[in-house]
Amino acid sequence: IFALYCFFSGNTVHNAWIILAFNIIFTGLQPLVIAIFERDISEELIYLYPEAYCTPDRKKPLTTRMMLELELSSLFQGILYGFGVLLGMTRIGSAYTDEGQPASLDATGFVLAQVTMWGVTVKLITVMRHITIIHHISIWISIAGFYLVLAFLNFFFCPDDDVISGCGIIFDIVLGEHHSWLLTIVLVTLGAIPDIAVAYYRRQYYPEEWQKLQEVEKIRGIDAISPHRLDGPA
Repeated sequence: IFALYCFFSGNTVHNAWIILAFNIIFTGLQPLVIAIFERDISEELIYLYPEAYCTPDRKKPLTTRMMLELELSSLFQGILYGFGVLLGMTRIGSAYTDEGQPASLDATGFVLAQVTMWGVTVKLITVMRHITIIHHISIWISIAGFYLVLAFLNFFFCPDDDVISGCGIIFDIVLGEHHSWLLTIVLVTLGAIPDIAVAYYRRQYYPEEWQKLQEVEKIRGIDAISPHRLDGPA
């Protein structure tokens, strides 16, 4: 997206340290925790209803249709975040300097990283089937890790008078300006609306078997669950 924006000039909007840490610290811990601790129904329900192991979504957990939907969702969010930050930081009311100039390329890159980090976090939350305290901890560790890296770049990459990318601008522009926070909130919210709407529609009108079990357990209690009662909507 940035290549199109700058007409393939070879410039980059991403900070090298942010790129290195993105998949390791910012967004790497949460998928790992989901893979290990994710569960859709409780152990008591599994013992009561062992047929849940043989539901269609377990036999084919990743279909071609699901892959296409994920790719389209990612494409939509990537375009939205990329062009949204570029236009919001360099075009729309973004005079950050005393001379009235727009934000620098480095500042724009850090805001884009912030929007992407929050967008991925919200995306992961929408696909979780069961949120536990471990999920909460992993989410907040990832968020804290992102801002700790920003603090590191802001304070420790300022040797003498030789200003390096990130030096002194992060707290002033990424964290200290309401414009960047408003841009983050708006873009992340717009990016999450389709995922939330689709998830709600499917759970409401075409629920999976595990979703029926969750609803029955939540409303009627685990004693009300038996296989012959799960043929209709919960």
